[in-house]
Amino acid sequence: MGQLTESQTRRQTANREEDLNAFTDAVLRWTNVKARAEPIYQRGKQTREQLTAAAKTAFIRIGYIDCSVEDILQEANISRGTFYAHFSSKKAIFGAVVIEHIKERISRTEVTDAGGADYPDRVRLTIERFLMNYSNTQDLSLVIEQAANYDPEFRKVRMVIRDIFARRIERGIRRQQKAGRISDGLDARLHALMILSMLTNMAQVEIGWRGSRPSKQLIDSMTDFWCNGLDFS
Repeated sequence: MGQLTESQTRRQTANREEDLNAFTDAVLRWTNVKARAEPIYQRGKQTREQLTAAAKTAFIRIGYIDCSVEDILQEANISRGTFYAHFSSKKAIFGAVVIEHIKERISRTEVTDAGGADYPDRVRLTIERFLMNYSNTQDLSLVIEQAANYDPEFRKVRMVIRDIFARRIERGIRRQQKAGRISDGLDARLHALMILSMLTNMAQVEIGWRGSRPSKQLIDSMTDFWCNGLDFS
């Protein structure tokens, strides 16, 4: 795969930071709390990490709807006062869990794209990382979907997550359009959304519901579907 130039690296970093900031802002609007500074002392950091880890376990075990602060306290074996010193509500700690999850997911699925004839290879790697990451984190991903189905306001956060991944696909399509390998007349945004729908539906249904693991045949077929749909040449 081609190496990014310095300007491309800066642009990619700026795009990632812009996406993450938009996502974090959306989560904070949903939780209706202001961003809190990270704990200064190591003990405070460890307590916060203990709480978010316990909350993640409790949400996966019980589900977002039925999980309560008391369930999280029991999972973390920590006092109510300590909980509220770090988080103001169940929504606030769920938001923290989701932020941590999405940041890690973005990092794990990011694929270097400098433009060039190896676009299908990058598409294949993107699909492989997307499916493998979903497979490894499907329990929490299904809880996030449950929350979005239950809470219309959280659905807005879920749409921001969707838009982040759609923009990444769209940017790759536009680079190929500039290189003359995909028609300029193709609607990059619309096709990015359709490609993402393919990715998320296959992940949720085949991996999340059916319990399948990403296979080479599945990844190759989805790669062909993606590239053929763009009439890549």
